[in-house]
Amino acid sequence: MSFLSGLYPYQGVMLIAGTLLFVVALILLVVLAVAGKEIGKLFLFFGLSIVMIGFPAYTKIEISKDGVTLEKDTTKLLQNPTDKALRDSVSANVSKLSARPLSDPNTLSTLARAQIALGDDGAAEQNVKKALQIAPRNADAVAVQKRLELDRNLAQLTTAVEHSPNDPNAKAQLDQVVREASQIQLASPVTITNLARAHAALGNQTQATANVDKALQIDPNLAPALILKNKMNMTNGTPH
Repeated sequence: MSFLSGLYPYQGVMLIAGTLLFVVALILLVVLAVAGKEIGKLFLFFGLSIVMIGFPAYTKIEISKDGVTLEKDTTKLLQNPTDKALRDSVSANVSKLSARPLSDPNTLSTLARAQIALGDDGAAEQNVKKALQIAPRNADAVAVQKRLELDRNLAQLTTAVEHSPNDPNAKAQLDQVVREASQIQLASPVTITNLARAHAALGNQTQATANVDKALQIDPNLAPALILKNKMNMTNGTPH
Protein backbone atom coordinates (compact mmCIF):
# COMPACT_ATOMS: atom_id res chain seq x y z
CA MET A 1 0.00 0.00 0.00
CA SER A 2 1.54 3.27 -1.17
CA PHE A 3 0.29 5.25 1.83
CA LEU A 4 2.55 3.06 3.99
CA SER A 5 5.51 3.52 1.62
CA GLY A 6 8.70 4.26 3.52
CA LEU A 7 7.28 3.44 6.93
CA TYR A 8 8.87 0.71 8.99
CA PRO A 9 6.44 -2.08 9.98
CA TYR A 10 5.96 -0.77 13.52
CA GLN A 11 5.16 2.69 12.14
CA GLY A 12 2.58 1.23 9.78
CA VAL A 13 0.97 -0.65 12.66
CA MET A 14 0.92 2.55 14.73
CA LEU A 15 -0.76 4.47 11.92
CA ILE A 16 -3.45 1.86 11.28
CA ALA A 17 -4.06 1.18 14.99
CA GLY A 18 -4.20 4.89 15.78
CA THR A 19 -6.71 5.48 13.00
CA LEU A 20 -8.91 2.61 14.22
CA LEU A 21 -8.67 3.86 17.81
CA PHE A 22 -9.70 7.35 16.70
CA VAL A 23 -12.72 5.98 14.80
CA VAL A 24 -13.79 3.80 17.74
CA ALA A 25 -13.41 6.71 20.16
CA LEU A 26 -15.44 8.94 17.86
CA ILE A 27 -18.25 6.37 17.65
CA LEU A 28 -18.24 5.97 21.44
CA LEU A 29 -18.33 9.75 21.84
CA VAL A 30 -21.49 9.97 19.75
CA VAL A 31 -23.13 7.02 21.52
CA LEU A 32 -22.34 8.30 25.02
CA ALA A 33 -23.31 11.86 24.16
CA VAL A 34 -26.71 10.71 22.85
CA ALA A 35 -27.17 8.58 25.98
CA GLY A 36 -26.24 11.55 28.16
CA LYS A 37 -23.34 9.74 29.80
CA GLU A 38 -19.88 10.95 30.86
CA ILE A 39 -17.52 11.40 27.92
CA GLY A 40 -14.50 12.94 29.65
CA LYS A 41 -12.45 9.73 29.76
CA LEU A 42 -12.72 9.36 25.99
CA PHE A 43 -10.40 12.32 25.45
CA LEU A 44 -7.54 10.17 26.72
CA PHE A 45 -8.16 7.78 23.82
CA PHE A 46 -8.42 10.69 21.37
CA GLY A 47 -5.06 11.98 22.60
CA LEU A 48 -3.44 8.56 22.32
CA SER A 49 -4.82 8.01 18.81
CA ILE A 50 -3.54 11.42 17.67
CA VAL A 51 -0.05 10.59 18.92
CA MET A 52 -0.17 7.19 17.22
CA ILE A 53 -1.25 8.78 13.93
CA GLY A 54 0.98 11.82 14.24
CA PHE A 55 4.37 10.09 14.50
CA PRO A 56 4.05 8.03 11.28
CA ALA A 57 2.36 10.96 9.53
CA TYR A 58 5.33 13.19 10.35
CA THR A 59 7.66 10.50 9.02
CA LYS A 60 5.66 10.36 5.77
CA ILE A 61 6.01 14.13 5.41
CA GLU A 62 9.77 13.85 5.93
CA ILE A 63 10.04 11.06 3.33
CA SER A 64 8.04 13.12 0.86
CA LYS A 65 10.25 16.15 1.51
CA ASP A 66 13.41 14.05 1.09
CA GLY A 67 12.06 12.73 -2.21
CA VAL A 68 11.37 16.24 -3.53
CA THR A 69 14.82 17.41 -2.43
CA LEU A 70 16.46 14.40 -4.09
CA GLU A 71 14.59 15.00 -7.33
CA LYS A 72 15.62 18.67 -7.42
CA ASP A 73 19.25 17.94 -6.53
CA THR A 74 19.47 15.18 -9.14
CA THR A 75 18.24 17.60 -11.80
CA LYS A 76 20.88 20.11 -10.70
CA LEU A 77 23.57 17.42 -10.74
CA LEU A 78 22.65 16.46 -14.30
CA GLN A 79 23.22 20.09 -15.23
CA ASN A 80 26.51 20.32 -13.32
CA PRO A 81 27.94 16.79 -12.92
CA THR A 82 31.33 17.95 -11.61
CA ASP A 83 29.84 19.72 -8.56
CA LYS A 84 31.22 17.58 -5.73
CA ALA A 85 29.15 19.21 -2.97
CA LEU A 86 25.97 18.59 -4.94
CA ARG A 87 26.99 15.00 -5.67
CA ASP A 88 27.66 14.43 -1.97
CA SER A 89 24.22 15.84 -1.13
CA VAL A 90 22.53 13.52 -3.65
CA SER A 91 24.52 10.57 -2.28
CA ALA A 92 23.49 11.37 1.31
CA ASN A 93 19.80 11.60 0.37
CA VAL A 94 20.03 8.37 -1.64
CA SER A 95 21.43 6.60 1.41
CA LYS A 96 18.69 8.07 3.59
CA LEU A 97 15.83 7.00 1.31
CA SER A 98 17.39 3.63 0.46
CA ALA A 99 17.19 2.66 4.13
CA ARG A 100 13.39 2.95 3.96
CA PRO A 101 11.02 0.14 2.83
CA LEU A 102 9.68 2.12 -0.13
CA SER A 103 6.69 0.93 -2.15
CA ASP A 104 5.62 4.11 -3.94
CA PRO A 105 6.62 3.78 -7.63
CA ASN A 106 7.26 7.51 -8.06
CA THR A 107 9.60 7.66 -5.07
CA LEU A 108 11.35 4.49 -6.23
CA SER A 109 11.81 6.04 -9.68
CA THR A 110 13.21 9.24 -8.17
CA LEU A 111 15.64 7.17 -6.14
CA ALA A 112 16.65 5.10 -9.18
CA ARG A 113 17.25 8.22 -11.29
CA ALA A 114 19.55 9.60 -8.60
CA GLN A 115 21.40 6.29 -8.36
CA ILE A 116 22.01 6.35 -12.11
CA ALA A 117 23.41 9.88 -11.82
CA LEU A 118 25.78 8.60 -9.13
CA GLY A 119 26.86 5.70 -11.34
CA ASP A 120 25.11 2.94 -9.39
CA ASP A 121 23.09 1.25 -12.15
CA GLY A 122 22.79 -1.99 -10.20
CA ALA A 123 20.87 -0.39 -7.33
CA ALA A 124 18.82 1.66 -9.81
CA GLU A 125 17.88 -1.51 -11.67
CA GLN A 126 16.52 -3.08 -8.49
CA ASN A 127 14.43 -0.03 -7.61
CA VAL A 128 12.95 0.47 -11.07
CA LYS A 129 12.14 -3.25 -11.26
CA LYS A 130 10.29 -2.94 -7.96
CA ALA A 131 8.46 0.18 -9.18
CA LEU A 132 7.33 -1.58 -12.37
CA GLN A 133 6.12 -4.61 -10.43
CA ILE A 134 3.89 -2.27 -8.41
CA ALA A 135 2.83 -0.08 -11.35
CA PRO A 136 3.85 -1.56 -14.75
CA ARG A 137 2.75 1.54 -16.68
CA ASN A 138 4.18 4.19 -14.39
CA ALA A 139 5.64 6.81 -16.72
CA ASP A 140 8.57 7.73 -14.46
CA ALA A 141 9.58 4.11 -13.94
CA VAL A 142 9.34 3.36 -17.67
CA ALA A 143 11.53 6.40 -18.45
CA VAL A 144 14.16 5.29 -15.94
CA GLN A 145 14.08 1.76 -17.38
CA LYS A 146 14.77 3.17 -20.86
CA ARG A 147 17.67 5.18 -19.45
CA LEU A 148 19.16 1.98 -18.01
CA GLU A 149 18.68 0.25 -21.35
CA LEU A 150 20.65 3.05 -22.99
CA ASP A 151 23.55 2.37 -20.61
CA ARG A 152 23.46 -1.35 -21.37
CA ASN A 153 23.26 -0.81 -25.13
CA LEU A 154 26.13 1.67 -25.04
CA ALA A 155 28.41 -0.77 -23.20
CA GLN A 156 27.39 -3.86 -25.19
CA LEU A 157 27.61 -2.25 -28.63
CA THR A 158 30.96 -0.66 -27.77
CA THR A 159 32.33 -4.09 -26.86
CA ALA A 160 30.95 -5.48 -30.13
CA VAL A 161 32.71 -2.79 -32.19
CA GLU A 162 35.95 -3.22 -30.23
CA HIS A 163 35.87 -6.93 -31.07
CA SER A 164 34.81 -6.39 -34.70
CA PRO A 165 36.07 -2.92 -35.71
CA ASN A 166 35.33 -3.52 -39.40
CA ASP A 167 31.69 -4.52 -38.91
CA PRO A 168 29.66 -1.67 -40.48
CA ASN A 169 26.38 -2.84 -38.94
CA ALA A 170 27.80 -2.85 -35.41
CA LYS A 171 29.32 0.59 -35.99
CA ALA A 172 26.03 1.97 -37.30
CA GLN A 173 24.16 0.67 -34.25
CA LEU A 174 26.75 2.09 -31.87
CA ASP A 175 26.74 5.42 -33.67
CA GLN A 176 22.95 5.63 -33.19
CA VAL A 177 23.23 4.94 -29.45
CA VAL A 178 26.09 7.43 -29.11
CA ARG A 179 23.93 10.11 -30.76
CA GLU A 180 21.12 9.30 -28.35
CA ALA A 181 23.41 9.41 -25.31
CA SER A 182 24.96 12.69 -26.48
CA GLN A 183 21.55 14.36 -26.55
CA ILE A 184 20.75 13.80 -22.87
CA GLN A 185 22.28 15.18 -19.69
CA LEU A 186 24.70 12.74 -18.08
CA ALA A 187 26.09 12.85 -14.56
CA SER A 188 27.16 9.22 -14.15
CA PRO A 189 30.94 8.87 -14.46
CA VAL A 190 30.33 5.25 -15.51
CA THR A 191 28.07 6.24 -18.42
CA ILE A 192 30.38 9.08 -19.42
CA THR A 193 33.31 6.62 -19.47
CA ASN A 194 31.30 4.22 -21.61
CA LEU A 195 30.47 7.09 -23.94
CA ALA A 196 34.19 7.88 -24.17
CA ARG A 197 34.87 4.21 -24.99
CA ALA A 198 32.21 4.32 -27.68
CA HIS A 199 33.69 7.45 -29.25
CA ALA A 200 37.14 5.86 -29.18
CA ALA A 201 35.80 2.70 -30.84
CA LEU A 202 34.25 4.84 -33.58
CA GLY A 203 37.47 6.82 -34.04
CA ASN A 204 36.16 10.05 -32.49
CA GLN A 205 39.27 10.75 -30.44
CA THR A 206 38.45 14.36 -29.54
CA GLN A 207 35.07 13.44 -28.08
CA ALA A 208 36.55 10.38 -26.39
CA THR A 209 39.23 12.48 -24.68
CA ALA A 210 36.72 15.12 -23.56
CA ASN A 211 34.44 12.50 -22.02
CA VAL A 212 37.10 10.46 -20.25
CA ASP A 213 38.58 13.66 -18.79
CA LYS A 214 35.11 14.64 -17.58
CA ALA A 215 34.59 11.22 -15.98
CA LEU A 216 37.92 11.52 -14.17
CA GLN A 217 37.07 15.03 -13.03
CA ILE A 218 33.96 13.56 -11.38
CA ASP A 219 35.78 10.51 -9.98
CA PRO A 220 39.59 10.64 -10.24
CA ASN A 221 39.84 7.03 -9.00
CA LEU A 222 37.36 5.45 -11.41
CA ALA A 223 39.28 2.39 -12.64
CA PRO A 224 37.59 1.97 -16.08
CA ALA A 225 38.21 5.65 -16.86
CA LEU A 226 41.86 5.42 -15.79
CA ILE A 227 42.38 2.30 -17.90
CA LEU A 228 40.73 3.93 -20.91
CA LYS A 229 42.79 7.11 -20.47
CA ASN A 230 46.04 5.11 -20.37
CA LYS A 231 44.98 3.07 -23.40
CA MET A 232 44.16 6.21 -25.36
CA ASN A 233 47.48 7.82 -24.36
CA MET A 234 49.36 4.75 -25.57
CA THR A 235 47.41 4.70 -28.83
CA ASN A 236 48.07 8.38 -29.43
CA GLY A 237 51.70 8.15 -28.31
CA THR A 238 51.10 10.53 -25.43
CA PRO A 239 53.20 10.12 -22.25
CA HIS A 240 51.13 8.97 -19.23
